[in-house]
Amino acid sequence: MNISVIIITYNSEEKIEKCLSSIKDFSDDIIVVDSFSKDSTVDICKKYTNKVYVNEWKGYAEQKNIAISKAKHEWILWLDSDEELTDIGKKEIKHAVNNYAGCVGFKLLRRTKFLDKWMDHCWSNDYVLRLFKNQENIYFPDIPLHEELHIQGEIKQLKGYSINHYPYKDLNEYFSKFMKYSEIFAEYNVDKNKKVGLIKLLSAFPVTFIKLYIFKKGFLDGIQGFILVFLSSAHNFVKYSRLWEKRKK
Repeated sequence: MNISVIIITYNSEEKIEKCLSSIKDFSDDIIVVDSFSKDSTVDICKKYTNKVYVNEWKGYAEQKNIAISKAKHEWILWLDSDEELTDIGKKEIKHAVNNYAGCVGFKLLRRTKFLDKWMDHCWSNDYVLRLFKNQENIYFPDIPLHEELHIQGEIKQLKGYSINHYPYKDLNEYFSKFMKYSEIFAEYNVDKNKKVGLIKLLSAFPVTFIKLYIFKKGFLDGIQGFILVFLSSAHNFVKYSRLWEKRKK
């Protein structure tokens, strides 16, 4: 069974080739929606597919909805530009779509690398809904960050690591996204009139740290694990601090 693959991009020249190389023999329908990249992202994508669409940025959700509308096959796989599909993932996906007729979607297990080390504990069990049937009632709701697919029906989980994730080249890129995502979070939640008080600010860092470093055994991920857990805890504190600041203003 053939599967369409959708990807959205923006200035992704350093990562997109790894993503596209992993699916070039897996799908004959690769759809890329770019947002007027200023680097060579579009040229790289055109080496792998003729379905590259350049569209003004309308948010993560709307860009993915545009990509979905261009897909021609019964099943759709969504990848981010900083991800790659593994060989295990290819086998499990093919088996799943051919043997689970009643399902409308599958969650894939994703593995993330941080500072050249796989985070197999603090970011373990990262199941993401990425494979779904191409049907009329599917779409991404208009949420500015961490948007989830709206779909109705049975969803199963695949067991093996299907996606390798390379979100940060170095700490500079981490801090760039750190500030960007905390700002998006604050803007969205202040519009929703979400309140934040002293208890939330006091608990944001320690609760996150204890959860990731102790209960999820992030200490087994070495120095990189400690750095990631500390920064993730700080990010949780900063995003609520920025929300408090915006509400105050």
